[in-house]
Amino acid sequence: MVQFDCRFVAPLFVYFLVEGFFHTSNRKRYLFRILGAAAVTWIGEIIINLAFHNTSHLTHTMTVYSVLEGNNILVTLAIFLGIMWAIELFRENKRKWWYLILAIFLTFLSAIFEGGLYLLAVLFIFYFGYHKPKIESWGIFIWCLLLFIKALITAHTTRTDLYSSLTFTVSG
Repeated sequence: MVQFDCRFVAPLFVYFLVEGFFHTSNRKRYLFRILGAAAVTWIGEIIINLAFHNTSHLTHTMTVYSVLEGNNILVTLAIFLGIMWAIELFRENKRKWWYLILAIFLTFLSAIFEGGLYLLAVLFIFYFGYHKPKIESWGIFIWCLLLFIKALITAHTTRTDLYSSLTFTVSG
């Protein structure tokens, strides 16, 4: 049950990130605070990985990657903040195409971090649906429905229980 509970908070973090993005008086400070918290938690993850001898899944030995890896939602949130900020700057400065290119680059970059494409869809729903409750509600409903269908298919094709599929504890 802990795994399922933890899956709930990531979209909630994204929702509050979007709210904070539109309500903060200083987006640069907001970004640096999130990056600072991400750095602190990453250092903690490195210490834990060293203390518990976290090994590579392929070689079963400690590697640079196995020491540095970790699920750090704060890095994902910082990238998401960068995406929103770049989109806003592009909207404000139509001729500055590099803001759009930056947003696209950060979008692809976010795929390799915790939450990846699953949370990216949630970000876009909350960002583009900001102050539009019908769009937010329908967007989240449709996204959840798609994830539920994926979980059903994964559970059926891998012959695992639906709970494991719903909590992403099986690959599919």
